[in-house]
Amino acid sequence: MIPGIVNNFIALFKDTSLVSIVGIFDLLNTVQSASSDINWSSPTQAVTGYVFAAAVFWVFCFAMSRYSLWMERRLDTGHKR
Repeated sequence: MIPGIVNNFIALFKDTSLVSIVGIFDLLNTVQSASSDINWSSPTQAVTGYVFAAAVFWVFCFAMSRYSLWMERRLDTGHKR
C-alpha cells in the first residue's frame, strides 16, 4: 500500500505548479521573463534556469521515493516465509 500512496504523492507533486514552493511566480515563467530582461540576460541563462527547475523536481521526487523505501523497511511490509 505504501508504494502506491507515495506514487500518488509524487504524481501530485509533478502535476502541481512550483508556485507553492518557490513563491508567487512559477519557476519556468521566471526563467523566461529573466531571459527577456536585458539586465539579467546572458547566453547560458535559459539553460541554467531550466536545469535548476529540473533539479528541483528531481530532488523532491527522489527524496519522496527514498522516504517511501525507508518507511517500508521500518514498517517491515515485506512478505516473509
